[in-house]
Amino acid sequence: MGGVIFVAGLVAGPVDDDGNVDVALLRDDPAALDAALATFAEVGPESDPDAFPSRQHQLAYYLDAYATFVLGSIVARPERDHVPHLRADPFPWRRHRIDGRRLDLVRLREVIAGTFDDPRVHLALACGASSCPALRGFTPETVDAELDAAVRAFVDDERNVRVEDGVILLSPIFRWYRTAFEEAGGAVSFVARYRAEPLPTAAEIGWLPWDRTLSLRVE
Repeated sequence: MGGVIFVAGLVAGPVDDDGNVDVALLRDDPAALDAALATFAEVGPESDPDAFPSRQHQLAYYLDAYATFVLGSIVARPERDHVPHLRADPFPWRRHRIDGRRLDLVRLREVIAGTFDDPRVHLALACGASSCPALRGFTPETVDAELDAAVRAFVDDERNVRVEDGVILLSPIFRWYRTAFEEAGGAVSFVARYRAEPLPTAAEIGWLPWDRTLSLRVE
């Protein structure tokens, strides 16, 4: 199941010509979103472990659940044009049912990061802000390659990583989740492994501003 609901039901359908999720269409015809939310609420690795036999199945499930809950939160509040701070709950008015439990997005992110101990997830979880990673679906069979692709897309985007006057400017995500990236050799080393353009050595590090404007880019 992991990846199928989100990819087939949501991303592959209501996307506009600019590559963004068509939120208005989702609001007008929420059947696919409602079905996905209902399934994630009751089905998952804890309630049906045989359906999620591997780390890859479980990881794809949780990544897709997070993205689907973000979409559900945005559809539920059409007046919002920005996303609250990522380190707090991006949607504090909403709790989500997942696999029989009720969690907010902060706690769900902690569960994902703590369970899989993979810094790549921080560059794959799309919170709906312009500075967040783009929305994408994940499938169990290819989730590791899809995570690598998500990281490469993020660090190759000058909105997230760029060099100005010899200073490496990074997304605040690398600061907020510093421990995860330090365990992977440090933020700069991590970025350098994935970025197409080399980074300068022994450079000063700075931080890019965080853009909370609502954006649901799909990759």
